[in-house]
Amino acid sequence: LFPTPIVHIEVQPRAKLLSWAKNFSEQAAHDPNSSSAGWHSQYDLHTLPEFAEHWQSIWEDVIYGCCQLIDDRHEVLPASMWLNKNKPGDYNLSHKHYNVDLSGVLWLETPPNCGRIVFENEQDITRYNLIEKVDPDYQNASSFHHTVWFEPVAWNMIIFPADLRHSVERNRSDQDRLSLGFNLKVV
Repeated sequence: LFPTPIVHIEVQPRAKLLSWAKNFSEQAAHDPNSSSAGWHSQYDLHTLPEFAEHWQSIWEDVIYGCCQLIDDRHEVLPASMWLNKNKPGDYNLSHKHYNVDLSGVLWLETPPNCGRIVFENEQDITRYNLIEKVDPDYQNASSFHHTVWFEPVAWNMIIFPADLRHSVERNRSDQDRLSLGFNLKVV
């Protein structure tokens, strides 16, 4: 009952985008209103003229992913996009995205052990005992766990309901992890 849809796609690597993201993260100001203990750009990245050459191809990938979930009677609109850079030791606190329908992440650079995205089962509080006692085969087949996580893989994208509580584990590598986050409205 009540499944949580998550779309996963692989996208074409873009060396020029990765180079731009690294340079931008060194020059742009950090947005302090994020859940990140790392660097976070402002939320209007998709509107910046200097990002325009990358926006169209990313948007095509986002729409392709959304087409696996949203039927063609509806339109998907961008609400926000931002760049994350988590240096060694950085992480993102548990949070949700409000006033939007879908959220997503496109990983750009992901050294080993740089921190998984972790989705939380909000029914965990009332079903904790049951989760602990369910048959492991059923538990795995139905994803009936306290948390479910995805290992970040460069040039992979996931799209998920914006109200799904999630966090990003501490970057335990010795390199930066770079990703693009985004929020979407469905009309």
